[in-house]
Amino acid sequence: MRELTYGEAMMEAFREEMRRDDKVFHLCGNLGPLASLVPEFGAARLRPCPISEEAYVGAGIGAAGCGFRPIISPGMMTFAFTAMDQIVNQMAKIP
Repeated sequence: MRELTYGEAMMEAFREEMRRDDKVFHLCGNLGPLASLVPEFGAARLRPCPISEEAYVGAGIGAAGCGFRPIISPGMMTFAFTAMDQIVNQMAKIP
């Protein structure tokens, strides 16, 4: 059985999904190790955003409603709570 760290598994999952579907893109506060994917997929599909979880979670919800497949990474789970209005009141109500 192959052993991977969480970081390696995440990178592998990003790479697989982004190769499989051109509508997958990533929004986050900081690319960190994902910056190594920019040469293959381009800066348009791997976007570091200003530190405003409310804004990029809301943008991801809107993009998903338009048929895209966003991956949103708030960094730390505690930062996701600042976007709770988008998650609970907007995303949950979209049919």
